[in-house]
Amino acid sequence: MTEPAGDRRDPLATAAPAATRAVVGVLYTADRIRGALRGFFRAHGLTLNQHNVLRILRGAGPDGLAGREVAARLIERVPDLTRMIDRLERDGLVRRSACPHDGRVTRIAITPRGRRRIAGLEEPLRALEVALVGDLTPTALARLDAALATIRDAAEARLPGT
Repeated sequence: MTEPAGDRRDPLATAAPAATRAVVGVLYTADRIRGALRGFFRAHGLTLNQHNVLRILRGAGPDGLAGREVAARLIERVPDLTRMIDRLERDGLVRRSACPHDGRVTRIAITPRGRRRIAGLEEPLRALEVALVGDLTPTALARLDAALATIRDAAEARLPGT
């Protein structure tokens, strides 16, 4: 007698549906969180990626970073980082300067105006983040963070070129 497909004891057969639900759940949730954040930043005259660049540069100190260093630290890959930096520079939020050690490299640093811009968003952004995950206990948040780190590591290990 043949066993029904659902009764197989193959670990892959039982893990695959749970893995699929988890991956789809992460993607679905990321899309909803990204949508909420995009709306927030749009209302404040920035994009999510512009804010990410400004935060990276704020943490880099007064010398700033080379463009490739900024790109490596981004949460989300940006297809045209140069144009985004152009806009931020035009708005007075960042400045470019030649690297004193390598004339081929341009350094990008946040300006005082850029610092003020993101400082003014910190409190309302924290409120939004709490609204998004505030129903989770501190233990649940820690477990979620650990689980996401494990998933992120597995995904990064499978990126092309790694």
